[in-house]
Amino acid sequence: GARGDVPDLGAELERAPRVLGGGLAMTPRRLTKGDGAVAAVLAIAYVAVLVKTAHTLGYARDEGFYFAAAESYAGWFEKLFHAPMAALRRSAVDAAFGANHEHPVFAKSLFSLSWMFLYKRFHLFAEEGTSFRFPGMCFAGLTVATLYLWGTEAKSRRVGLLAALSFAQSAGDYPKAGSTIRYVVPFAPGGL
Repeated sequence: GARGDVPDLGAELERAPRVLGGGLAMTPRRLTKGDGAVAAVLAIAYVAVLVKTAHTLGYARDEGFYFAAAESYAGWFEKLFHAPMAALRRSAVDAAFGANHEHPVFAKSLFSLSWMFLYKRFHLFAEEGTSFRFPGMCFAGLTVATLYLWGTEAKSRRVGLLAALSFAQSAGDYPKAGSTIRYVVPFAPGGL
């Protein structure tokens, strides 16, 4: 096609800040402490529902790999707590973090710490799987709270609540109850 058929990307980018800044499609409002309290209640309630219903779910195939990696990481964390210099040797790091190396370690480290402390040490969960899944459930709760706050700031409390509850309902369609964080934090830079 002719040069005139190609969209002017520069012109599009010049208009973008006005839309993103709220000047056209939305009028931002200030959040209150009450909005923060509602967000916190939504997050805590959602995590509680996920924990309470986790036992009804089976495990997806890839969860076994994540759980095994988390157990491997637990050995490294124990070494870090008791012999930090030995834990920080390249050979120790490579040995512990070689498990499931194709995925970033942050989420699996959280799974590991949750399992070590909340299941093994403090016995807060009846099932190991729930302790591994718990960090993902917390991220799901944070996502519900964030959606409420974004929707509230962008439009109204009603829109914020609708956004939060829509996510909460649709996230229940995933069989892992939030254990795989990529489902609940798709916008995380560089992945987790």
